[in-house]
Amino acid sequence: LGDVYKRQLNTNDIDPIKEKVISNIRFPRILLSILVGASLAVSGAALQGIFKNPMADPGIIGVSSGAAVGAVIILSLGFASYSLLMLPIFSFIGGLSAAFIVFIISRLASSSTSSSFILSGLAVSTFLNSVISLIILSSKKFGELTSILNWLAGGFQDARWEHVYMTFPIVLTAIPFLIIYSNRINILSLSDDSAKSLGLNVNKDKFIILILATLVTSVSVAVSGILAFVGIMIPHITRLIVGPDNRVVIPVSALIGSLFILSGDLLARTVMLPNEIRLGVITSFIGC
Repeated sequence: LGDVYKRQLNTNDIDPIKEKVISNIRFPRILLSILVGASLAVSGAALQGIFKNPMADPGIIGVSSGAAVGAVIILSLGFASYSLLMLPIFSFIGGLSAAFIVFIISRLASSSTSSSFILSGLAVSTFLNSVISLIILSSKKFGELTSILNWLAGGFQDARWEHVYMTFPIVLTAIPFLIIYSNRINILSLSDDSAKSLGLNVNKDKFIILILATLVTSVSVAVSGILAFVGIMIPHITRLIVGPDNRVVIPVSALIGSLFILSGDLLARTVMLPNEIRLGVITSFIGC
């Protein structure tokens, strides 16, 4: 802790190696943990509200599986070594593509929007998980297989400032909009008929909320891998503390989600020193 204070005060007493570790490894990792935790928690709270489903989470829109396919393809082809941003960019594209496919399928369905969207998301996620399994089984190099499994387990071991620069603008834009829409999420949580009687354009508002949730989830999964149960757990924990009003739930979920992921990452780094375990293992263990 003393080295951090010295670094912040720009004193010359700090070891140059420690200064580099703090500046280029620790700080971006902390900031990325905060951004990803807030994004996944807020996205989960919004989706649970508009789908009226307590089990809804960011994975229900197919983003996690799509991002995983993008990452696994890049890792299996060996392209991840070309650039630090190659992996998160293709993961982001994969997540957005999967969500777009879910949107198209749900629009073509004849049933109600919420149920068709959830079923479409489950179907697309199942198919993409099969693709991931096929790629893993086809990987013959041990290094590629290890990289794929490490990414799927989730974590911030490879966090750098470039990842923060990629994530920050999207999160800073989308989360305030979801907070603005929180009262509409309250109304959409009742029923579509009630929302229409109160003057909401149900399909338009749901679509905007889904787009915002998709963006923050895609960029979060792209830089962190798959962190299971965060989008389900944190909104429910928040509601136990502050009640069901999404005008309070969404901003408080962002805070609690950030603290949860930040604390989990601290455990991942320290609980088995000198080794480090993947953060996704911790979130899955707590979620179960």
